[in-house]
Amino acid sequence: VVTDPPYGLHEYSPAQQRKLRERRGGVWRIPPSFDGHRRSPLPRFTTLTPSQLAQLERFFHEWGRKLRPRLVPGAHVFVASSPLLSFIVAGALVRAGLERRGEDWLLGLSVGGTRSDIDYDFSGDVAGNGEVAADVYGIYPYFHWGRKGDVQVWLVGGAGLGDMEAQRWHVGGATDTADLRMSMGLAGARVRLPWMLLGGGTLAARGDAGVLNLDTADGAGALTELAASVSNLRIGVESAWELGALEPFAEVGARYDGGDGQTGVGIEFAGGLRLRENVAGIGLAAKGRWLALHSASGFTESGFSVIASFAPSARGQGLQLRLAPRWGAPTGRSAALNRVGGDPFGARSPLDAWRAPPAWGVDAGIGYGFARRDSRALVTPFGELDRSGAGEQRIRVGVRYRAGDARVATSRIEIAGEHVRDERHLAGGDSRVVLSARIAH
Repeated sequence: VVTDPPYGLHEYSPAQQRKLRERRGGVWRIPPSFDGHRRSPLPRFTTLTPSQLAQLERFFHEWGRKLRPRLVPGAHVFVASSPLLSFIVAGALVRAGLERRGEDWLLGLSVGGTRSDIDYDFSGDVAGNGEVAADVYGIYPYFHWGRKGDVQVWLVGGAGLGDMEAQRWHVGGATDTADLRMSMGLAGARVRLPWMLLGGGTLAARGDAGVLNLDTADGAGALTELAASVSNLRIGVESAWELGALEPFAEVGARYDGGDGQTGVGIEFAGGLRLRENVAGIGLAAKGRWLALHSASGFTESGFSVIASFAPSARGQGLQLRLAPRWGAPTGRSAALNRVGGDPFGARSPLDAWRAPPAWGVDAGIGYGFARRDSRALVTPFGELDRSGAGEQRIRVGVRYRAGDARVATSRIEIAGEHVRDERHLAGGDSRVVLSARIAH
């Protein structure tokens, strides 16, 4: 299908067509003649109001819904548009079930700080126990590039400084301190394969690798010149089937865990079910992950999560709600990021790489998007609560700013404050405040 449709719809209303024929007024720009040649009129798109833009989106969404049943595998749809409006047209056609092709990229930078505490104990000829606490303040650049549906590549880096404190309870609570340095890296790719599975399922190959390093310097006592690292490599295949509004999916992969801690190779499976399109603003996804086999003796890992959301406006305006209970190990991130414990958005501490996940947790969020009538900029104050069965509670409050449409790569800024209360280690709990900023384009 090759089409050059009305770019803005408004220019084809009866009133605007009358003004065009009269060559006077309206949104049609009448260009001057040049060398005796009369050029064709062109409509102005910068005068469209928010309601006219919404009408354009509804028009192409309905057009796409009627066109999709006529398309056969391998069909292409070429739609001419203006750069000022193409993101609206593309978003409407994607919601109608078409798959946008082209290149998208995301480049961002996150700055954040975290604090983590870990209890330890040892036995043998000498026995003892204590606690290690670490504060890390880091900067995390990240990048994503892809041709939608075919190839995706993502990169995350990180570097930070902080301090570490060890309290040795077995020797009367003696305390050692040291400066702490952190570095991390994550790379991954996903490539869609040309083969189709039984039932029309798609198939893709995916792989990622990550590494996290921590070391101390200028320390005292037991913390002098320590170093620790953890790494992960994963390769596998994933498949998905379209069953109306539902999309079941499955993954199988091999992984290698290296560095300090549990090491070895293993095989893991994952699968779940999600809604392909939000129904009345409601989104739902469920996923489980299971480490079926690992060469490390006694090493097991599994998890299950559900994410329910409510966002009636595709543009991000109005009320937004999210509820996400989880059990066991994380399921939503790449295996490498789970393992290395680094988080480009400051939500997790690097020391979490050596800590077993809590038995359960729940994450809830609320936000409200405000947009000016004469602007595509969106401001969204939000609040989030995360509570785990291990006694950790996070309350996060902030604001997000987005310039442009929600369905394309635009400038985004997020500033948030986070209060964390951890009852796992210290009597009465440990409270801390974290400030973070995230900028992406």
